[in-house]
Amino acid sequence: DHGRKDLYRYDVWGGVNRVRDLTDGKLRWGSEPADVAGKVVHGIPAAGMPAAAGLTPAEVRDLTAFVLALPYPPRLPPDVRAAVYPVP
Repeated sequence: DHGRKDLYRYDVWGGVNRVRDLTDGKLRWGSEPADVAGKVVHGIPAAGMPAAAGLTPAEVRDLTAFVLALPYPPRLPPDVRAAVYPVP
């Protein structure tokens, strides 16, 4: 659900960590494209986010662009927008 559910996980230090809502535009540890791409490629092991090993540079760019566009529905293609922001 793109992080909109109240899902909590324990990090490696035993602290509670809420899964980030990717639709609110508030990303941890930087929201520049290079920051997001780095999190995609390397993961965030302490928070339980695995690295996305095996992605091509083009796939990393596409995934980065998707994550950065999620808070802005008009930037998403119509079919993706309908899946992320369904009309009730």
